[in-house]
Amino acid sequence: MPQATLVTAAGVSPTALRVDWVATTDANTWWVIVTSPNDRSVGQRTACGTCRSIVVDHLAPGSNYFVRVVAVDEASAFGPFAIAVGTTPPAAGCELTPSGSVCATVDTRAAAGDATGAGVGSLHGIDALTADARVAAIDPSAWRLAALDYERFHEARTHGGAITLILSDPWMNATQKQAPWANWDFYEWWIGAVVDGHILRGAVPEYWEVQNEPSPSDYVGGDPATPELVFEQHRRAAAVIRTRLPDAAVIGPSSGYVRFGSGFDDAQGFLERAAATGMDLSGLSWHEIGASCLGWCDGGPRAVLQHADDARAAIAAAGLRDVELHVNEWGAPWNFRQPGAAVGYLSSLAYAGIDIANPACWDTAETGTSLSTCFARPGMLDGLLLADGATPTDAFHAHETYADMTGPEFSLVESTIADAEASVLSTVDPAGVIRVLIGRHTGCQTDLDEHCPGLAYAAARAVRTVLLTAAADGTSYTATVERIPSVAGALAAPTLLATRTLGVAGGRLDVGSYTMGDGSALSITLVPTGAPIAPTTTATTTGPTTTVPPTTAPPTTAPPTTASPTTVTPTTAPTTTTTRRARR
Repeated sequence: MPQATLVTAAGVSPTALRVDWVATTDANTWWVIVTSPNDRSVGQRTACGTCRSIVVDHLAPGSNYFVRVVAVDEASAFGPFAIAVGTTPPAAGCELTPSGSVCATVDTRAAAGDATGAGVGSLHGIDALTADARVAAIDPSAWRLAALDYERFHEARTHGGAITLILSDPWMNATQKQAPWANWDFYEWWIGAVVDGHILRGAVPEYWEVQNEPSPSDYVGGDPATPELVFEQHRRAAAVIRTRLPDAAVIGPSSGYVRFGSGFDDAQGFLERAAATGMDLSGLSWHEIGASCLGWCDGGPRAVLQHADDARAAIAAAGLRDVELHVNEWGAPWNFRQPGAAVGYLSSLAYAGIDIANPACWDTAETGTSLSTCFARPGMLDGLLLADGATPTDAFHAHETYADMTGPEFSLVESTIADAEASVLSTVDPAGVIRVLIGRHTGCQTDLDEHCPGLAYAAARAVRTVLLTAAADGTSYTATVERIPSVAGALAAPTLLATRTLGVAGGRLDVGSYTMGDGSALSITLVPTGAPIAPTTTATTTGPTTTVPPTTAPPTTAPPTTASPTTVTPTTAPTTTTTRRARR
């Protein structure tokens, strides 16, 4: 197996490292793995076998990283690892951040694309008993449902958003996982019958998904499963669908873990076969569900950004065009109800420009027995609601806040946070209202995050947010700051930390510093007041420092703030009217 040597990693911008290495022989592919100082994965790129350099983008400013380069063969076996240390330079605007604090910047001068709201939706988790008001509050942009599940289809359709139907769910149930190639004629007839049924019932989706998470164990009978046979399954299914619906959008391969150039679920090979056969692939789909390794390998929320870079490179290399990116499951079993992790994934999906994305659903033991958040009745929106289908969790409020700051009328603006295991998202609406959402997602907390095996949250950190703006000095904003804590059970509402009027000074607006526990989220809304004020100097505030709220009695109302900002008395939010994104 080839080996990289003399690895170097140099910061080329506050959010990028250039990685170079030497190797005497070429590899099948190289993986460039980036980890935080505590060695948790925060990024990964795939480089061509002849490559000896790559730039890894979407990193945190002013941060130290371990960088490993390893050869990966076609079966996904690793060669020897070579390691280097790299540091990104700090971001502009963070010069006055106190030592020990984390600086988050929001640059309203730098547009970063449309804030489409990708990522909010559900995998199966709705029925007629799900509280309509809760569904409306998160304004889903996408649904992913089993084909032939007409009840959930029509319920989802009433709430808006694109629908993807999974063909493999009813196929595997009806045939006990029979391999389609064991009888191609029967498989093609069955696909046609399912599509005909959906046309007859007026239940035609925006997207058809042929197979969920293809793996050798999912195919019984016929020849042993191979990537070539799985692609042929997709090609034949797409051809049958388009005999009925010529403009139908077909996506694949919906792999449980995305790889390029190696493994059974090789996305690069799938794209190359699509190009070679002339298959019209509408979307490349994969899952971001933690890679089964609790963040110690390539599977954290920020990994979505580099995976999207790899996906676009592979699409271009295959000579394909107009292929959408679908992350049709996101969220790991140990953080699917964690607000900080939800913000991490949603931020990455937004800045990566993912077209369609759905949360994953996992089992919960909240009722004392194992309960599927996918198929429970009432529908739980994949665990955003408790088992009654109405009571919100902490993660629900992260989704709701994201929904309130994204949509057709909103624009993304560049934002960074100097913490490799945190994420930030910022948008602006036509009225000039700026919204910022920050999440910390180092890990998980046993007895708070389900499926978390014996781990604990990292220590709380103070996060200072600085707005970079072209607005004139004295331009004023009303700033409202709220915390979404990580709690077990219900959370009625976020905690209001402060409302105050701030002024721009020297092209910057200092929102202040607030303590964030791991797993929590912080929401900041800045509403232009229209009245100039003197430039503001903002005092540091702390807020609660408890990193793990009590779990013995889940709060039914927002928990109190144990330490209010030192110069600001919490008050009610302003009544200024702001834009809310339109339902699709």
